[in-house]
Amino acid sequence: MAKDVYQLLVFNHQNEMVGFSSGYDPNIPIGKTQTWSQSISDKTESSSITNLSSTKQRSDSHSLSLSQSASFFMKFGQIYWTNVGTPTIYVANINETSQTPFNKKLIFESNVSNSLCGIFIDTRNKKIYWNSGGAGPGSGVYVGNINIESPSAPQSISQLTSGYSIMFVDSINNKIYLGCNDWCVCVGDFNAKSPAAPTNVRLISEIGVTGAISTAFIDVVRNKVYFGTWNSAYWKDADLYVGDVDPKVPENGFSNVIPLLTNYNISIDGLSLDLSQGKIYWRRTDNTGDPAIYVANINVINPTQLTNIRTFMTSINNLAQEGGLFVLPIPT
Repeated sequence: MAKDVYQLLVFNHQNEMVGFSSGYDPNIPIGKTQTWSQSISDKTESSSITNLSSTKQRSDSHSLSLSQSASFFMKFGQIYWTNVGTPTIYVANINETSQTPFNKKLIFESNVSNSLCGIFIDTRNKKIYWNSGGAGPGSGVYVGNINIESPSAPQSISQLTSGYSIMFVDSINNKIYLGCNDWCVCVGDFNAKSPAAPTNVRLISEIGVTGAISTAFIDVVRNKVYFGTWNSAYWKDADLYVGDVDPKVPENGFSNVIPLLTNYNISIDGLSLDLSQGKIYWRRTDNTGDPAIYVANINVINPTQLTNIRTFMTSINNLAQEGGLFVLPIPT
C-alpha cells in the first residue's frame, strides 16, 4: 500500500538543526505538521513532521522518541575548517568515540582569495558563511547554500560585506557578529533566512583588558559569549574567555568576563562549542609553530573552567597555521 511522505526535522536546544530525513507516519494528515518538544536536564529539544504526500497512508503504526530520531537521522557530528594560505574549506565527521575526525572532504576552494579565515554554519537555514582575508578585491564575508546532511560545494554564493570577518550568526534574533575595526567585535541586524548586507552595524567590544578579539561564539539560550584573543601588538598572549551578553541587545557589550585559558602563545583563530555535549573546540598555533585544534570539556550552565584538554586535530589533517573552525553538534 502506498506510503505518505513526511519530512522530519530535529532541533537541539539552541534551535540548531541536528537531523532530518523523510519517511512515513500514519498519524499525520496530509499537508499538516506535527510538532513536539522534550526536555532533558537543562536543554529542550524539539522536532516537527510535515506530511508532504497526497497518497493514501497505510495503517500500521510508526514512532520514534525524540532522542532516538536525532541519533537515527544524523549519526555523526561535523567539523568544518578553513585555511589561510591555501584558500580551502574542509569538512569531516566526528562522534563520541572517535578522538579525531574521519571521512574528511574538501568542499570548496576559493578563486578570489588566497586566505579563508572565519566560518559559520547556520543549520536552521542551511547556509554556510566564511570570509576571505587580506585587502583588495575578494575580501569580506561570503554566504552560500549547503546540504548539511551530505556536505558538498556551497551553492548560490554571494558576497555580503567587505572589510569585516564572520564570527557568529544568530538566526533566532536575526543578528550577525563580525570582526571589525582591527580586532574588535561588531553586530549588525540581519535577515538570516534571506541573507543580505547587514544593517545598523555597531560596536560591541573594543580592544581592552582581554586584548585583540579574534573569534567569538554566542550561546543564545544561556546569554553567554565565548571568545578568543590574538597574540599581536595589542596583547602578548592568546587566551580564551567567557562572559555575559544579551543576544537581544548585544550592543550593551560583554560583562562579567573571566578567563578560561591563559598564557597561550601565538594565536587563537577559531572557536566553536557543542553545547549539547558540553565541549569547546579552539584552533591555535602553538609555541613550536605547529597548527592544531584542541577540545576540552566545559559546564555550559556554569562555564568557569575547562577540563580534559586534549589535541583533536593537527597539520596532518590538511590544517593550515591559521583559519576558522565550526562544529555541528554530535547527536545525543
